[in-house]
Amino acid sequence: GGAWAVACRRRWCGGGAGEGGAAGRTGATGLSVPGNATRKAHIQLPAAGAVGGIVTDTSGGTLAGVRVVADPVGGGLGGSAFTGPGGRFEIDGLTPGTYDVCFDAAGSVSGGTSSTGYLSACNAGVAWSPGDQIPATATAVAVASGSVTTVDGTLAPAGVLTGTVTDTSSRPLQNVAVDLYVGGQPAGEGVTDATGAFRISGLAKGTYAACFDASEAAGPAPAGYADACAPGVVWNDGVTQTDMPPPPSGASTVAVAAASTTRVATTQLEAFGVVSGLVTDPAKHPLTDVQVDLFPSGGGTSYRGATAPDRT
Repeated sequence: GGAWAVACRRRWCGGGAGEGGAAGRTGATGLSVPGNATRKAHIQLPAAGAVGGIVTDTSGGTLAGVRVVADPVGGGLGGSAFTGPGGRFEIDGLTPGTYDVCFDAAGSVSGGTSSTGYLSACNAGVAWSPGDQIPATATAVAVASGSVTTVDGTLAPAGVLTGTVTDTSSRPLQNVAVDLYVGGQPAGEGVTDATGAFRISGLAKGTYAACFDASEAAGPAPAGYADACAPGVVWNDGVTQTDMPPPPSGASTVAVAAASTTRVATTQLEAFGVVSGLVTDPAKHPLTDVQVDLFPSGGGTSYRGATAPDRT
């Protein structure tokens, strides 16, 4: 015996739509069941609603492969669907309520007239990056029980930025992380391939600073390469990619136009040098785990190492 919260399989009962257990759901109906007894529960499920429409580009061409997301305002369980060959989509099984509808163009989108992809957006053309919070300025729509709410989307063409990263001998560097910034804020990212080339798509029209994180770069230099921002400005060497700061003063910018590919000049990264030696006690016995710090005489980034069991 005991008290139970009754939940439907497809949607939680009452006003608590979402994923997870029934316990504690807002609006769930309590049901008391005595020991060694059977009690029937009569549950009425409201007819679900749906969101449907057509997604096109600014020239009116239909777009297939766009992921359309319906997200309930205030939280809960929404839904998603991909547009078909005619740009049409329908997301059904939605609990009646108010939803933000957004169009994710980051995948394999076909159709339309753009050769450089499209910009993701929410309803009414509000800019949006998939994975980010839906902007507060997005226009929400009402979904009613037993009906389909029409929401059409129009996506603008995106810009593309390409380039190549090498060492100072013009040898290509692979696995260099390329980070783009607008006004000091992250605005795009990519990584170089085996030829040192990178291509970053889905960019809005604007002016970008390009910086290069070589912490995992693959190249001939045994000690690795110095991080830099175009056109070769030193960029906080010795830290991981997640800790990278905004571009320093002196970093150049490049203008990216919509519906076009912009190429930046080849960036060359300098190889790190190596300092080695042996640390001993007065009796010439090698010492391990001694911290060694290097400080540039003119100031700048310092570096740290430690002596190892192999006496280096």
